Amino acid sequence: MMKLSSLVITMRIQKYLASVSQYSRRAVESMMTAKQIKINNKIASLGAQVNEGDVIHCQNEVYLVQLQVEQSLLISYHKPVDIICTKSDPQNRPTVYSQLPKCPSGRWVAVGRLDINSEGLMLFSNNGDIANKMMHPSTQWQRIYHVRVYGEADTKKVQRLCTGVKLDGVLCQFTECIKISAE
Repeated sequence: MMKLSSLVITMRIQKYLASVSQYSRRAVESMMTAKQIKINNKIASLGAQVNEGDVIHCQNEVYLVQLQVEQSLLISYHKPVDIICTKSDPQNRPTVYSQLPKCPSGRWVAVGRLDINSEGLMLFSNNGDIANKMMHPSTQWQRIYHVRVYGEADTKKVQRLCTGVKLDGVLCQFTECIKISAE
């Protein structure tokens, strides 16, 4: 049996910087490819791991790696229409992230998304692994959508949604479609 105190916690540098800075994992990877990031004064390579106490130099910023185990948080938010599900918008529209309280540790990660014309419950976590597990189809969580359709939604079109449609090679389908009302 291994003692907890003897465990060495490591994390991929992309994941660490994405959790403590404004950079996305992809942005960090681009900076690493351009040799703009150093770990302990050595140029970082893709897939590099960081340990507690390492020093990262990135874009004139210095980060001291602290890998303490954080409490995972989950919050719910009712997204109204006209709020966009992105961290920043070039058109300066309000975003779901600007409506949330400040994350006490790390950053908020959305569990799924809704388009700008949709409203409904959204979940956010400060733990990206938990958020990804909640979104993954293998969880088989049931999701319920109320949709307003403009035009005619004939029986054949509705059946097609229940049979399934391939999106990016993945079969997506509703288990049930119920007509609520015709307005």
